[in-house]
Amino acid sequence: MLRTQPSALIPYWLFSIPWLLWTVVALGAGGCWFFLWLGGVEVWPWTLLFAVTMGLCACIAGVRSYSWKNPRLSLRKQPRLAAVVKDAARTAGFRRMPQIRISAFVWTGVARNWHGKPRLRIGLPLLLQLPENELRALLITELTRLKNGTFRTHLLVDLYADELLKPTPWQAEIVAAVREIRRADWLAGAELAGQEPVATFLRRFLVSVWAFDWLMARAPGTPADAYEAFVWKLRHDRLAERIAPNVWDWMRAHPAAAEDKAMDDLGWSDGPVPEPAGDPVVAEVPQRFVTRLLRGVDLETGGGFRLADVTREQWIDYWDELRSNVIVATAEVIGREARDDDVIALVREGRAAEIQWWHTRWPCPHPNRDVCALLPILQVKAWKLGYVAKHPYRQRELVGPDGHLIDVVELARDGGHMRDPDEDARRLAAESLAGGDATGWFEKLYAEAASGEAIVPWDSGTPHPLLVEWSQGSSGDGRRAMVVGCGLGDDAEYLAGLGYATTAFDVSESAVKGARTRFPDSAVDYSAADLLDLPGEWRGAFDLVVEIMTVQALPEDLHPAAIAAVRELVAPGGTLLVIASARDEGGPVYAPPWPLTPSEVAAFGEGGFTADIEEIGDGERRRWRAAFHRP
Repeated sequence: MLRTQPSALIPYWLFSIPWLLWTVVALGAGGCWFFLWLGGVEVWPWTLLFAVTMGLCACIAGVRSYSWKNPRLSLRKQPRLAAVVKDAARTAGFRRMPQIRISAFVWTGVARNWHGKPRLRIGLPLLLQLPENELRALLITELTRLKNGTFRTHLLVDLYADELLKPTPWQAEIVAAVREIRRADWLAGAELAGQEPVATFLRRFLVSVWAFDWLMARAPGTPADAYEAFVWKLRHDRLAERIAPNVWDWMRAHPAAAEDKAMDDLGWSDGPVPEPAGDPVVAEVPQRFVTRLLRGVDLETGGGFRLADVTREQWIDYWDELRSNVIVATAEVIGREARDDDVIALVREGRAAEIQWWHTRWPCPHPNRDVCALLPILQVKAWKLGYVAKHPYRQRELVGPDGHLIDVVELARDGGHMRDPDEDARRLAAESLAGGDATGWFEKLYAEAASGEAIVPWDSGTPHPLLVEWSQGSSGDGRRAMVVGCGLGDDAEYLAGLGYATTAFDVSESAVKGARTRFPDSAVDYSAADLLDLPGEWRGAFDLVVEIMTVQALPEDLHPAAIAAVRELVAPGGTLLVIASARDEGGPVYAPPWPLTPSEVAAFGEGGFTADIEEIGDGERRRWRAAFHRP
């Protein structure tokens, strides 16, 4: 090793010391040489003093850098953590309380400081997940390793951490040695802390390493809510469950993965990776620590934004950069300049594994390599079509301009067959209108959607976000509400949940049947009815009437009659809420739908209604949200 690569014996942390420290060392060495050249041996006391001073400055700079990047948690301010640390230290045979420091990535490590006191470093993404029994198992295992370890074992573990992904002549020997060291350390920890918590913690740790690294690569920068997003995805998006099989497969195939081999030796690999604890020992840390950790990861953008603040243009740029990587890798496979269609062709030929780019080197939560190759292409296409993320932490679920929901991972799994969500509605509408039937296509659309043959573009599976925003803090208190063109019932169920006695109708029998099936225990009164021929008893009967994108689904010549029919449902003292796509007077229409003009929106308030009309969005995606109050 000394002959072929002596740098391997230099601790890896020395390479991460800031350039300023090396500058200080260089100045010290240069100063020594200068004084010796200038005055010879007569000035050696001053030379020695200068060198010692520079060395002390270098040491202080190194210590301060480590402390800044790995802040120390105050056990006095974390009483639960202090109790667990005290118990673990006593169990492991330590009389002194260890320091607890946190690091930016998933990591565990233990050493002694200059005073001989144990110092544990735990990655914050891991710490925020741990219940008491797993944290205790971690602390006991690490402290036992510190107590029983020798210079040789610590050197080998450091070499392994530094050389994991580098094929070297001594890799096999290091992996075999570390495999034995890990197995011995874990068994010693399990003897004191119990096998189950140690095994569970190790599974969580090994999966979290790759899960967090994957997440940090899925944003245009390092967001301030990176740790919040990670815990959310573990708890609500099954990130650990989805990535775990790929982590185990990768580690078993990798010749340098000593931990997985040691886990297999002990029979601890099999078992679930639990969700983050509902009540972790450390639920949060001071925000200044989070900012320091993230700034240490990315000095330029670290902690400077939240994922919800990323603009549509920034997401398009981010996904387009990934798409470019895939295109370049595809060009290497086919031997010529590549396009999106070439990527799709390779995937459909079963050759996605040949497309090698940086993402494919590591485990990811995607179900197969088809998804890895197609996802950036589909994301760029969807975002440019006006889709946006339904939730900032779940980028694979996108909502279209008219509420249509797609899962881009599922589209990629299906080979990239990304259909225009409006295709079925336009086809059926054209057929119906050609036959002189302005509304018959709704029934055909819902019937075909029920059998999986069509897509209802406005069915997002959730209440409309502009309705939710408008109704924040309100309560129905038993008042009567009507939902016009209810579709599959999401808006109606939302109003019922607010306390309204809700009635909802749709012109499609299949839609009404679908709503009742989707919500079998609903209190909503669903019925099939035609907006242009409503029951007389509904006239003036409702305290709140909600019309969301129903009138705009009808041809323009029917708008006046439909608007009047909606207005007549409102009771004296009641409110009408209208949400619709917007266009300018005389603006172009790519029907359906037929977006509403300013004069058409204003027509809902004819007859003495007071109006509060908002136009929301930009030139690409404009919406009306108008509330009308009847005296």
